Amino acid sequence: YIDHIIGYEDVSNHKPNPEGLLKSLNYFDYKKEDVLYIGDSYIDAKAAENANIEVDDDIYVIVTRGEKPTSGFRVSVKKIAVEHKDNKENLIVYALFEDPQKKTALSQIITYPAEVVKTELKTLPDTIELRIQY
Repeated sequence: YIDHIIGYEDVSNHKPNPEGLLKSLNYFDYKKEDVLYIGDSYIDAKAAENANIEVDDDIYVIVTRGEKPTSGFRVSVKKIAVEHKDNKENLIVYALFEDPQKKTALSQIITYPAEVVKTELKTLPDTIELRIQY
């Protein structure tokens, strides 16, 4: 279930400009200090960095697959782990990306597969890694 979509046509400045992320935060009345954004590309990472998204009390992981041309694309977070190495904390997000089954009738509509998961983290990690299984 998706409450609201902000797509390419809804912003004047596209990623890595954070306009779309900031519009999403505003729409849901979230403060940027309350969310953690994870995308599947370098451009997504730059957009989050440009939005200066930090952590306050709760940290949420948002994993997205970007814009897709049809229904049937899925993303699910399977596990979140923290590893410590060289005095640094690395958050590892394990996600499953599923594509539509072949020879299946699909809605011809642009979709934005994503999943939001609340973490137990109290501080933002030094690094974030997305490990994808297809």
